[in-house]
Amino acid sequence: MNMKVWRRSATLLVLFCSLLSLQAGRTQAMGDQATDSGWPRQIQKDGNTITLYQPQIERWDGNQLQSRAAVAVETAAAAQPTYGVIWLSARTEVDKERRLVTLEDCTISKGTFPTATQDYVSILRQALPPG
Repeated sequence: MNMKVWRRSATLLVLFCSLLSLQAGRTQAMGDQATDSGWPRQIQKDGNTITLYQPQIERWDGNQLQSRAAVAVETAAAAQPTYGVIWLSARTEVDKERRLVTLEDCTISKGTFPTATQDYVSILRQALPPG
Protein backbone atom coordinates (compact mmCIF):
# COMPACT_ATOMS: atom_id res chain seq x y z
CA MET A 1 0.00 0.00 0.00
CA ASN A 2 1.52 3.34 -0.98
CA MET A 3 1.85 6.27 1.47
CA LYS A 4 -0.92 8.33 -0.18
CA VAL A 5 -3.46 5.54 0.35
CA TRP A 6 -2.13 4.95 3.89
CA ARG A 7 -2.58 8.63 4.79
CA ARG A 8 -6.04 8.71 3.22
CA SER A 9 -6.95 5.62 5.25
CA ALA A 10 -5.74 7.34 8.41
CA THR A 11 -7.92 10.33 7.57
CA LEU A 12 -10.92 8.04 7.13
CA LEU A 13 -10.24 6.53 10.56
CA VAL A 14 -10.51 9.97 11.99
CA LEU A 15 -13.63 10.86 10.05
CA PHE A 16 -15.54 7.87 11.37
CA CYS A 17 -14.07 7.20 14.81
CA SER A 18 -12.14 10.10 16.13
CA LEU A 19 -14.62 12.84 15.48
CA LEU A 20 -16.85 11.13 18.02
CA SER A 21 -19.82 12.90 16.54
CA LEU A 22 -21.97 13.25 13.49
CA GLN A 23 -22.21 17.03 13.73
CA ALA A 24 -23.17 18.82 10.56
CA GLY A 25 -20.40 20.87 9.04
CA ARG A 26 -17.57 18.64 10.31
CA THR A 27 -17.57 16.17 7.43
CA GLN A 28 -19.73 16.43 4.32
CA ALA A 29 -20.06 13.66 1.78
CA MET A 30 -19.47 14.89 -1.75
CA GLY A 31 -19.89 12.03 -4.19
CA ASP A 32 -17.24 9.44 -3.38
CA GLN A 33 -14.96 11.84 -1.52
CA ALA A 34 -15.17 13.35 1.95
CA THR A 35 -14.18 16.90 2.79
CA ASP A 36 -11.63 17.03 5.58
CA SER A 37 -12.03 19.97 7.98
CA GLY A 38 -8.44 19.78 9.29
CA TRP A 39 -6.88 19.37 12.72
CA PRO A 40 -7.47 19.59 15.59
CA ARG A 41 -11.18 18.85 15.71
CA GLN A 42 -13.56 19.90 18.46
CA ILE A 43 -16.79 18.45 19.76
CA GLN A 44 -19.27 19.82 22.29
CA LYS A 45 -20.94 17.18 24.49
CA ASP A 46 -22.88 17.73 27.73
CA GLY A 47 -21.12 21.01 28.50
CA ASN A 48 -17.67 19.58 27.77
CA THR A 49 -15.39 20.62 24.93
CA ILE A 50 -13.38 17.73 23.51
CA THR A 51 -10.44 18.57 21.26
CA LEU A 52 -9.09 15.65 19.25
CA TYR A 53 -5.64 15.89 17.71
CA GLN A 54 -4.68 13.93 14.60
CA PRO A 55 -4.60 10.17 15.33
CA GLN A 56 -1.61 8.00 14.51
CA ILE A 57 -2.07 4.47 13.19
CA GLU A 58 -0.28 1.94 15.36
CA ARG A 59 -1.26 -1.27 13.59
CA TRP A 60 -3.42 -2.45 10.69
CA ASP A 61 -3.57 -6.26 10.58
CA GLY A 62 -6.05 -7.77 8.15
CA ASN A 63 -9.25 -5.86 8.79
CA GLN A 64 -8.39 -4.66 12.32
CA LEU A 65 -7.12 -1.09 12.71
CA GLN A 66 -5.64 0.35 15.89
CA SER A 67 -4.57 3.93 16.49
CA ARG A 68 -3.94 6.48 19.24
CA ALA A 69 -4.73 10.18 19.53
CA ALA A 70 -4.01 13.04 21.90
CA VAL A 71 -7.12 14.58 23.44
CA ALA A 72 -7.90 17.68 25.49
CA VAL A 73 -11.07 17.88 27.60
CA GLU A 74 -12.40 21.17 28.93
CA THR A 75 -15.19 21.22 31.50
CA ALA A 76 -17.14 24.09 32.99
CA ALA A 77 -15.47 23.37 36.34
CA ALA A 78 -11.87 23.54 35.07
CA ALA A 79 -10.21 26.70 33.80
CA GLN A 80 -7.52 24.76 31.91
CA PRO A 81 -7.98 21.72 29.62
CA THR A 82 -6.94 18.27 30.81
CA TYR A 83 -4.76 16.40 28.31
CA GLY A 84 -4.61 12.69 27.68
CA VAL A 85 -4.29 9.92 25.11
CA ILE A 86 -6.93 7.54 23.81
CA TRP A 87 -6.50 4.31 21.86
CA LEU A 88 -9.04 3.51 19.15
CA SER A 89 -9.83 0.28 17.34
CA ALA A 90 -12.12 -0.50 14.42
CA ARG A 91 -12.92 -3.16 11.86
CA THR A 92 -12.19 -2.06 8.27
CA GLU A 93 -13.73 -2.74 4.87
CA VAL A 94 -11.52 -1.68 1.96
CA ASP A 95 -12.95 -0.68 -1.42
CA LYS A 96 -9.83 -0.61 -3.60
CA GLU A 97 -11.63 0.65 -6.72
CA ARG A 98 -13.02 3.73 -4.97
CA ARG A 99 -9.97 4.03 -2.67
CA LEU A 100 -12.16 4.18 0.42
CA VAL A 101 -12.03 2.48 3.79
CA THR A 102 -15.20 2.03 5.82
CA LEU A 103 -14.84 1.60 9.57
CA GLU A 104 -17.25 -0.39 11.71
CA ASP A 105 -17.44 -1.26 15.40
CA CYS A 106 -15.28 1.70 16.35
CA THR A 107 -14.37 1.69 20.03
CA ILE A 108 -12.14 3.52 22.45
CA SER A 109 -10.20 0.61 23.88
CA LYS A 110 -8.42 2.59 26.60
CA GLY A 111 -7.30 6.03 27.59
CA THR A 112 -5.12 7.81 30.08
CA PHE A 113 -5.36 11.29 31.55
CA PRO A 114 -2.44 11.47 34.02
CA THR A 115 -3.54 14.66 35.81
CA ALA A 116 -7.29 14.01 35.77
CA THR A 117 -9.45 13.41 38.81
CA GLN A 118 -12.46 12.57 36.59
CA ASP A 119 -13.08 9.60 34.29
CA TYR A 120 -12.67 11.39 30.95
CA VAL A 121 -12.57 8.09 29.04
CA SER A 122 -16.24 7.52 29.94
CA ILE A 123 -17.13 11.00 28.65
CA LEU A 124 -15.40 10.22 25.36
CA ARG A 125 -17.04 6.80 25.04
CA GLN A 126 -20.48 8.38 25.56
CA ALA A 127 -19.72 10.86 22.76
CA LEU A 128 -18.94 8.02 20.31
CA PRO A 129 -21.91 7.42 18.00
CA PRO A 130 -23.36 3.88 18.01
CA GLY A 131 -22.27 1.50 15.25
